[in-house]
Amino acid sequence: MQPDLDGFYSWYARDDLGAGSCGVTSEKERATELLVGALKTLSPGASGLVRTVRLERRARHPSYRHGEVLLRTQRDQTTTHVVISPDDCFRRRVARLLTDAEGAG
Repeated sequence: MQPDLDGFYSWYARDDLGAGSCGVTSEKERATELLVGALKTLSPGASGLVRTVRLERRARHPSYRHGEVLLRTQRDQTTTHVVISPDDCFRRRVARLLTDAEGAG
């Protein structure tokens, strides 16, 4: 995986009970992997997303400027599988991650 030197990617996962996790990485594929892993540890119905972020260099305190949402996911209530929104650009990559994870586990 090659880091994106122009920006970063944040990921965020949360369930209805308030549990969750988030992070920032320079690789969109890594953000996707971390999101999928986090969703699998949360209760069914949990949702998450990956979005672009840029470091706000002019801010008084270090902060990120959030951009476009690239991926939306949800852990299905019935099957507990991670479901990908049909219009997301990383759909094939996440589907491959899920297939690999189910084969290994």
